[in-house]
Amino acid sequence: MTLDENDLKRGLKFIVGTWRVDYIVNAWSNDLAHIPAKEFKSKDGRDFSDITFTFFEDHTVIMKNSADGKEEKGE
Repeated sequence: MTLDENDLKRGLKFIVGTWRVDYIVNAWSNDLAHIPAKEFKSKDGRDFSDITFTFFEDHTVIMKNSADGKEEKGE
């Protein structure tokens, strides 16, 4: 299935905005268990619920970690 330009423009309304990590999928479990982001801790004790992704209409994204203030930009 191919997507034309109109399909892509209509699809933007479902993606554009700010998204937060709610669950982490455990790829090593048999049933792909979903772990709440607040329970999944990094080595330094931070959880992943502080990470947000902001998607824009120009197909760019900003990933921000509010715990340490770091930002990454991408397409």
